[in-house]
Amino acid sequence: MKYNLNNKKLGNPCLYWSKFNPKTKQSASVLIKCGDCDNKVRICYDDLDKKKYTKAGWKVRFTEINGVIANNDFWQQLFKELKII
Repeated sequence: MKYNLNNKKLGNPCLYWSKFNPKTKQSASVLIKCGDCDNKVRICYDDLDKKKYTKAGWKVRFTEINGVIANNDFWQQLFKELKII
């Protein structure tokens, strides 16, 4: 599925969404591509039905952004420090 945001300040980014594929076990993801250049970012995330637990039994969600895997708490803290969210 493709979305074009038509925002001149953002360089007309396009969003490509893909769902979890059980055959290839590829995670659900969003590909964000710049409309003006070749820059892109791929964000892979856990589906809601997939659950990962630590040894203590707490549920942990992981997100991969351009190959860097971290839990969602880390990404939230990083984006707050960078004043993105």
